[in-house]
Amino acid sequence: MEKPFFIKEKQNFTLYKANCIDFLGQLPENSVDMIFADPPYFLSSGSFTCQSGKMVSVKKAEWDLSNGTTENFNFHRTWIEACKKILKPNGTIWISGTYHSIYQCGFALQFHNFHILNDIAWFKPNASPNLSCRFFTASHETLIWARKDKNAKHTFHYEGMKNGRFPGDEFKKPNLQMRSVWSVNTPKPAEKKFGKHPTQKPLELLKRIILVSTNPGDTVLDPFTGSSTTGLMAYATGRKFIGIDIEEQYLDLSVKRFEALKKNTPNNENKSKQQTSNSINKNITRFEATRLLQETIGKDLRELAEENGIIVFKDGKLNKGWAGLTLEKALGIGNNSRQTSDGDSWELKLVPLVKKDEAWRVKETMAITMINPDDVLEKPFEESHLFQKMKKMIICGRERKDKEESSSRLLYVNSFDLVSSRNHWNQIKKDYELVRNTIKTEGFDSLTGRMGKFIQPRTKGSGHGSKTRAFYARVSFVEIILGIQET
Repeated sequence: MEKPFFIKEKQNFTLYKANCIDFLGQLPENSVDMIFADPPYFLSSGSFTCQSGKMVSVKKAEWDLSNGTTENFNFHRTWIEACKKILKPNGTIWISGTYHSIYQCGFALQFHNFHILNDIAWFKPNASPNLSCRFFTASHETLIWARKDKNAKHTFHYEGMKNGRFPGDEFKKPNLQMRSVWSVNTPKPAEKKFGKHPTQKPLELLKRIILVSTNPGDTVLDPFTGSSTTGLMAYATGRKFIGIDIEEQYLDLSVKRFEALKKNTPNNENKSKQQTSNSINKNITRFEATRLLQETIGKDLRELAEENGIIVFKDGKLNKGWAGLTLEKALGIGNNSRQTSDGDSWELKLVPLVKKDEAWRVKETMAITMINPDDVLEKPFEESHLFQKMKKMIICGRERKDKEESSSRLLYVNSFDLVSSRNHWNQIKKDYELVRNTIKTEGFDSLTGRMGKFIQPRTKGSGHGSKTRAFYARVSFVEIILGIQET
């Protein structure tokens, strides 16, 4: 096995100086969850382009010189074949390119029996002009997203893309499906402070790709890592990263960028002191809260608890509400403070996750609200406390490794809107009406946890002799709204 050029084991960030075709053969088969590749475009020539307002030669490097159509295609076919061997059956690959290369890459994917999921048009609002004035201005690149095994189930965080916040993307409308045209500016000057790579991608683009198609803890690989934008976002979102490149100068640049990011990660000492001293903000919107929580994915909630003075164990006993209180403190909201200045009322829920058969699963049902029999009998579903609690939610999932809470990473953050999920609305209404009719005809004590498809009435408190009942979301339904399981 090749010796790493740079490795940070604790942060799961590794770089190798190697030819990716030679190196990929050294990795175990079926070991990588997602690959992002930005291969050579083979467009370097004697022509000119515009860069930062100046006319410059189109020669990025020796590796970008074309060897002719046949040899170029053989290169793409070879590295894509090597990538397929190391991808897990449900793993996916993203390939970025212009018309100089992307069609060959697409054909190579089909040649190796990948299942193409989408092609994305990455629109660049601030693209450089065309100097010749004889062609359309090139203002987009194409991204191909493909799955290794046609019959496998790939990762796709639908709710996160639908309800997430994407500032600057003029095509993404709030609470509507993410389309296949993305508006993302080219890299900001701050992203090039240590130097730049000739085909550097913006952090925002890789953030979107990684969040939608991987889970925390997954392994992400970039065979043409360059200045490691992929790796920076993998680290920032709690993924493992392997980067490969043949150019030492760009690996050095990658290391500088990584060290700077690590120093400024929200968990560092200076940042934590700043967060602790911030005044409580009770007017945070759900969009802003979702964004802040998504930036916390991959972080250990125990560290956040310590920063905010929250006790996890006291006298050997677990403080059961510590994790939820930690998220509330991190957002700067008080307990049950949900009303925002723009009238946006929302509910924050956190559920524990456990690893089963290499996949994250919800550990237990999720309590929603107590059942007041008189209130249920009086109010139809649309006026009920259950409806108000579920109307707008942020659902988070955290790691529950053991009883000692030895690790508690935040793994999932999703928004859920009952009002825009008609099928869920109809079923939950049926579950509510079942409880309502049972109280009316058989009495409150006849309610049982066997009732309801999505929402069940269960005893709340110690033992089966408890007289109180609460509405709980079943595990299977929690996994759907959390984005772990399809509807």
